[in-house]
Amino acid sequence: MNRRTSAMLVSVAVGCSVLTITRYATAMADTDSATAEQPTPRLEAQQYFSTTCATCHGVQGDGKGPAGKALAVKPPDFRSLKWQKSIRDEEIEQAIAFGGQKVGKSSLMPAFPYLAQRPEVIKALREIVRELRTTKRSPTHR
Repeated sequence: MNRRTSAMLVSVAVGCSVLTITRYATAMADTDSATAEQPTPRLEAQQYFSTTCATCHGVQGDGKGPAGKALAVKPPDFRSLKWQKSIRDEEIEQAIAFGGQKVGKSSLMPAFPYLAQRPEVIKALREIVRELRTTKRSPTHR
């Protein structure tokens, strides 16, 4: 892959991250205004998965999200038992907070360091990823 293509793919990944973060913030603001209570970590993680993670990883966790299709290194299929066995819970959580490169995976997996301040949300996201190994339903439809 040449430099121009690499730069373009990184730009797509960064642009999608910014877009999904904005959509996540809007969705969470809607949730907060709808109820006076804070959403549970699980609800927040489900919302985050659908607005942010699914952009690359797909709603079903199959790695076929709209941005994921454009990446040179395709996101993993979370439904795959082989993939699930290949990664520890701690690696999933670290990849979410600090990016794929932190755990020896693709540098195209961006870091979400603000989630490091929300370990209960990261744990819930990891649980959603793990649950995808046994179901093909969307993690938001539980």
